[in-house]
Amino acid sequence: MKKLRFFKYVLFLLCTVSLFFSAACGVPASDIHIPGQGDVLSDQGSQEENQGEQGGQEDGEPEQGEEQEGKMYLKIGDTVLAATLADNNAARALAQMLPLTLNLRDYGGFEKVGSLGSSLPRSDVSVTTQPGEFVLYQGNQFVLFYGQNTWAYTRLGKINGITAGQLKEILGEGNVTITLFAER
Repeated sequence: MKKLRFFKYVLFLLCTVSLFFSAACGVPASDIHIPGQGDVLSDQGSQEENQGEQGGQEDGEPEQGEEQEGKMYLKIGDTVLAATLADNNAARALAQMLPLTLNLRDYGGFEKVGSLGSSLPRSDVSVTTQPGEFVLYQGNQFVLFYGQNTWAYTRLGKINGITAGQLKEILGEGNVTITLFAER
């Protein structure tokens, strides 16, 4: 009887862990092309992007004074958003791939995720993401957050001067195609 109870307990733990991991995993990119809507936004440098940060900076996240590391742009429909790249090998490798068009699928009601088509160097750390941040997941998935999530990611960068509401409106519902390109 004790063996059966122990077996049930182990099975319950395995199911719980499995559900937790499956809920946090990214979803493969979709080939459906549905561009987002919105107007061109200026780079206003909103202070809301620092909202909800915890204690110290995570590895690979630029400090406020280090935002000149690298810039890139995200084009979503007719909207072009400026972003600051993180200071790490993955962000530098991403910059070398630009320009890059990605098909992103909505996942979990807080992120858009899609395949990069190749792997980038990983330096995953547990982070709580904020709206506007984009990260590398599993080495080959680009994830753009319009909500929050806590998981192990490699930071790639953050969109400058945008609120969660503005970003959600620009991304729209469902799948979206975005183009990443470097400063000209």
